[in-house]
Amino acid sequence: MEPTPTPVDDGETLIVRARTLMRTGLTDCELTLSDIAGQLYVSPRQLQRAFAEVGSAGFRNELAGMRVREAARLILRNPHRSVAAVAAAVGYRHPPFFAKTFREVLGKSPGAWRQECLARTHEATRERKAAAKRELAESRAA
Repeated sequence: MEPTPTPVDDGETLIVRARTLMRTGLTDCELTLSDIAGQLYVSPRQLQRAFAEVGSAGFRNELAGMRVREAARLILRNPHRSVAAVAAAVGYRHPPFFAKTFREVLGKSPGAWRQECLARTHEATRERKAAAKRELAESRAA
C-alpha cells in the first residue's frame, strides 16, 4: 500500500511544486488550477492564496507565460513550424487566442518573433562565414 501524500503547508514550497506540475502539463489544453491543486492535495482556493502570497501573477498568467516561453523556444528550434502546430504543442486549441496571448506576454506576434529569430540566425551565419574568411586570409598571409 502506498503512503498517502500529505498536503504542503508552506506557500513557497507549494508554488514550486505547482510550477513543476504546470511545466509537465503544458501540452494539456484542459489543465486547470483545480487539476494542479488536486495533484498537490490542497484546495484550489489554498493554491490561489499561495500564488498571491509569493507575489505571483496568478495561476492563469503563470501558465500562459510558461506556454508562451515554450512556444518561443519551439519557434526558435524550428522556425518553419506553423503557428497552429506550435499553439497545439503548448496546449492551445485556438491559434488566434494563442497569438493574442503570445503578443501579450512577449510584446510581438508569433510571426514577428519567427522573423526576428530567422534574421538573427542569418546574421549569425553571415558573421561566422566572415570570421572564417578572415581566419583563412590571415593564415595564408602568415
